[in-house]
Amino acid sequence: MTLLCIDDDPEDIELFQDAVRVINQSYECVVASNGHEGLKKLATLVPDYIFLDINMPIMDGKETLRNIRKDGRFHSVPICIFSTSVSKKDAELCRVLGADRCMVKPSSFEKLISDLRGVIERR
Repeated sequence: MTLLCIDDDPEDIELFQDAVRVINQSYECVVASNGHEGLKKLATLVPDYIFLDINMPIMDGKETLRNIRKDGRFHSVPICIFSTSVSKKDAELCRVLGADRCMVKPSSFEKLISDLRGVIERR
């Protein structure tokens, strides 16, 4: 299974990768530090899941989401908005734009593992 994490915070990316390894060491975790970089990676990759931060430089999560959903290769790929804070308005807009789920980054590593496991194993 391949997961793409698009996030500009190196510490959050490291925690995400560590949590994925705890869940299943065979999962591949590809990372991009902003939406533009994420779209470049998607030119040659169709991941099983995309985890997308909202607030990023260069291209934010909403614009990235719009661009991903325009490409037919990704219509069935679940996209989870995964951000420090997700307002009700942002969550509604992201769902309209094609996000399958919106979740706030948890404050503990154990909760992160639990939340990610819930998303990944849901499929």
